[in-house]
Amino acid sequence: MRISALRVLIVAGFAAITVGLVSGCAGQSVAGTPGTVSTGTGTVPTVNTTGTTTVDPPECAASTSSVGDPSTPTGQPVITVTRGSNYWISNSRTEPLAVAVYADGTAIRSEEYGAYGDPLPELTIGRIDPCVLDEAVAEFDKLGAADFGDALITDQGTTTVVVRSGESEQSISVYALGIGDEYVEPAQEAARQKLGATISGLIEGMSDTAAWTPDRLRITSLGEPLGDLSDRPAPLTWPLAAGIAATLDQGVVGAECGVVENHEAQRMLETLGANPAATLWTDGEQQIVLAIGVLMPGQFGCPQG
Repeated sequence: MRISALRVLIVAGFAAITVGLVSGCAGQSVAGTPGTVSTGTGTVPTVNTTGTTTVDPPECAASTSSVGDPSTPTGQPVITVTRGSNYWISNSRTEPLAVAVYADGTAIRSEEYGAYGDPLPELTIGRIDPCVLDEAVAEFDKLGAADFGDALITDQGTTTVVVRSGESEQSISVYALGIGDEYVEPAQEAARQKLGATISGLIEGMSDTAAWTPDRLRITSLGEPLGDLSDRPAPLTWPLAAGIAATLDQGVVGAECGVVENHEAQRMLETLGANPAATLWTDGEQQIVLAIGVLMPGQFGCPQG
């Protein structure tokens, strides 16, 4: 697979963090059912040199039970990571999740930023070992109270991590993660680097990976095209039975947003092809620039009132 913009961001934007995936993990696991499933192998009593019995920390063995390609998960992801738009990348309506991790350890990551001028990003599905998932959840929990500082640079994106367990939800948002780390205090920089390493550990820790095709798309209006259209490519022909206006009537008033699923999503993907995510469309009634964004399973679609 070609080196994507996302992978470049992980290496450069996170300040060349080297992630060592640990083989042991302590604490309560959240793989499988959030907050209830333990992946540890238990504790092993030992005797130290003074003759006092001690208990070793629990060790977590890598899972070998899953075989074959992972299947599309159901339900909401337990961990999501987004990067946010910055000055150089226009993708506010098309940005994909950087990674979504589900309770059974299935994960889907985006290989691109989802910029308006680029084709839809490639998506990769895979598995995250329970040990790696447990370690990440534990680290995110610790980092929930960390001070990441305010990096005094402009035009960068905000990385947001959301961890869900049952009815609870924890959110961590850091502006200019990686690229702005040198502009904060040492302790704040260390917290930023730990967060970046934990995110990278999830993305790089995926195994049994395969290409994944989305079955849901978010479609948002960017308005009517401006200027002379004579030197622009012809608009794409809207392929769905419901017109554009009807499709964009699923969110709050004025949002002009809609979600298509399953065979309708497939038809949109086939029609869009390698064209940019923000492309001119027509249904015979109007010509309008639409922003097409991929949605991962359980991801929120259009804004609601």
